[in-house]
Amino acid sequence: MIDATTRECLAVFQRRFGGNGDVTLPDGRRVLWTCRGWFPRVPLFTTSDGFPVMRFPVQSRWRHATESVEIDETARGMKELPMLALLGLYLIVLRRRRQRH
Repeated sequence: MIDATTRECLAVFQRRFGGNGDVTLPDGRRVLWTCRGWFPRVPLFTTSDGFPVMRFPVQSRWRHATESVEIDETARGMKELPMLALLGLYLIVLRRRRQRH
């Protein structure tokens, strides 16, 4: 991800097998994209140690699902939260499109 104004690299996302992935931030920290649970599977970002940062629980509504964003209390100070929320929702949309085709 590149900042449109400064052209600075904000993060690098690398997808892994099964839809999981790693987000590497400019300072070297890594945030992992994964899913937990059986049904429904809840997509989330965790620290490299496995502590939750942000969850995207799915709420089923008549014939469609909606996501919400839940930020863990310990991660509220992360300046990258808006970028991670946008990336997470984008990855969910991509997954849905693949499932429909």
